[in-house]
Amino acid sequence: MIRRNHAKSFDGFKNRMLSKIMALTVIQLISKLNNKNINNLKICIA
Repeated sequence: MIRRNHAKSFDGFKNRMLSKIMALTVIQLISKLNNKNINNLKICIA
């Protein structure tokens, strides 16, 4: 997911990681509520 660290500080890097984890968690939660497979993230986004 992260190929290169563009953050200028550790706080920026930490915020980037937390936002990615939260986005994936929200997508999985929405998929679970809709009774869909929670591991097909590309299908859920499209």
